[in-house]
Amino acid sequence: FCTVNDEPSPIENLGQVLIGERIQPSPYKVSY
Repeated sequence: FCTVNDEPSPIENLGQVLIGERIQPSPYKVSY
């Protein structure tokens, strides 16, 4: 999908980087 370039990427901790979890902003809004 196309990423949103206007927003900065959220800060990831070392564990997330090592196991490959990437947090990217997207135009989707999910409610639980």
